[in-house]
Formats: sequence, structure tokens, C-alpha cells
Amino acid sequence: MFDPYWSNPRAFLDHLSEHNLIRRDIEEASIGQFVLVKGALIIADLQMLHPLWGMPAIQNFMLASHDANQEASQGSRSERRQAHAKQRQQPSQKRMPSEVELVMALLPHMPHAGHIHIVSDDFAVWAPVAEGAMVTPMADLVLKHGPKVAGEWSLLGILDALPFRTEEAMTEMEIIRTG
Repeated sequence: MFDPYWSNPRAFLDHLSEHNLIRRDIEEASIGQFVLVKGALIIADLQMLHPLWGMPAIQNFMLASHDANQEASQGSRSERRQAHAKQRQQPSQKRMPSEVELVMALLPHMPHAGHIHIVSDDFAVWAPVAEGAMVTPMADLVLKHGPKVAGEWSLLGILDALPFRTEEAMTEMEIIRTG
């Protein structure tokens, strides 16, 4: 009996290695090249969070936490009372939603894909993980290990973005033309 499940990826890796197509230093790699990185594996399964945003307990907790942080940073109790009294004196004006209320309204509509990070002392890379692309469901890994999986991990991928390189920043004219 022959199970090709692991032989196909190994044959692919052998092919890339034989033809010197794998870059092992991400700093030297260009967009479109295969890069092999090693480091700590951190996983985040945002799909687990998606159904939680609409729960009143979660919304109340986030609002209360935000309010507590605001109160702690706004000065004395008398100053806060004066600010509240001033707000109550202007009933004709509509209240602007707080930042946390805006975030709570937007969160259910944002993408909730799973993603992984490989982090070392020299770099950090991020990669989305398509649903069903892993042998073990991502939720199982998060529940078993937490966000960081023990050990050193390797990730082979195609470098498709260099978001923090500034030498190729957009010119003012490019910003204007792209809106």
C-alpha cells in the first residue's frame, strides 16, 4: 500500500532544492521567490471569534473596558463629572459613537481568516491559512497549544509582499493618481 500524501510535498521540496529556487534569507529574497523561514510559530484563528462579536456580553465587556480606560486617562473625578454634565446640557446634538462602538460595528464585517506568523529575532512573517488547507484544523491547534506552538517551525512560501520596505514608497504623484 502506498500513500502519496507526504511524497508529493517532499518531491516538490526536492525539485526546488535541486534547482536552487529556495531563498533561506528573507532579506535577500525578492517578491515572487520561494522563501524558507524558521522561527517560533504563532497561530490565530479569527474564525473562532466571528460569532462572538454579536454577543451582548462581549459587547458590554468591550464597552466597559474602553470606558474604564478612558476614565483612567481623563483626569480627576470632578473633571469627568463636568464633562458628563456638559454633554447632558446639549440634548439637541446627536451623540457621536465612541471608537469602540465603531469597531464593534465593523468587526463582524471584517475578514476572519486564520493566519500564522513565523517570528525570529531578525524578522516576522505572516501568512493566511485557507480553510481546510491544514491537516489538523486550526481551531484544534489553538485550543491545544494556545497562540504559540512550542518548538522551532519552518515555513516555505512565495514572498508576495514587502510591506515595511520604505525605499519604494509611493511618490506624491502616485498617491494623487491612485486617489
